[in-house]
Amino acid sequence: MDRVAHVPYTVEQDETGWWSAHASLPGGGANGEGQTPEEAVADLREALDGWFAEFGVPARIRSDNGAPFASKTLGGLSALSVWWIQLGIVPERIEPGHPEQNGRHERMHKTLKAECATPPQADRASQQLRFDQFRDEFNHQRPHEALGQTTPATHYTPSPRSYPARLEDPDYPAGYQPRRVRHNGEIKWQGELVFLSEPLANEVVGVVETDDGDAEVYFGPMLLGLIDGVSLKLRRLKPPGSSTVRREGQPPSRSSPSNPEKVLPIMPV
Repeated sequence: MDRVAHVPYTVEQDETGWWSAHASLPGGGANGEGQTPEEAVADLREALDGWFAEFGVPARIRSDNGAPFASKTLGGLSALSVWWIQLGIVPERIEPGHPEQNGRHERMHKTLKAECATPPQADRASQQLRFDQFRDEFNHQRPHEALGQTTPATHYTPSPRSYPARLEDPDYPAGYQPRRVRHNGEIKWQGELVFLSEPLANEVVGVVETDDGDAEVYFGPMLLGLIDGVSLKLRRLKPPGSSTVRREGQPPSRSSPSNPEKVLPIMPV
């Protein structure tokens, strides 16, 4: 059975106006910085490259619908979630306004804030030291009732899915017509330009015609929308934040597993 990775992840601006992005991971934290939130996330992505290479790639990552995980574009895709799909990771989002769907993660955050940030430490280095101490206690010392009074560390195993040496375009089945998304987020379909999403620029989507003459648009396993067969206008099928169900017969990207398997449990810090 798949296990879902829950990544404590924050993007914030300090008093000088500098942005930082931080992801909490089993071996420590990964950080990124920049003059904008986008630069901070891009810097963080470079740090996550090394983390995925060391610990393996999860099959799914569950998150809320905020930046940098999602956006209000087609399929709720952001630059970060596009990269995840390239790695064969399926973004799994809770419904907007329903934090209880990520209850374990929210409960861990409550404990984290109570023990590490109430009150906050005097400076960033001291705060990180307190986070590191909490992570060690939480993972290796404190028994958890939900785990039969054992520690998370005794249940942790790395993901069997290795980090790919290079990113491959999604591999679509026969009958799907691949389209390379232009730099402005458009594809050409039946002689017309159809706007999809700027985060998909330079990526390959798969388009398959339905029996009624419309065309479904996929990026990897994610069904993004429907191109009307008459107007050639794109229709969103679900708002950002809805769970996306893989269409029968639609495989994941090349780096995704073909069968359910145990995936990396990203332990909180």
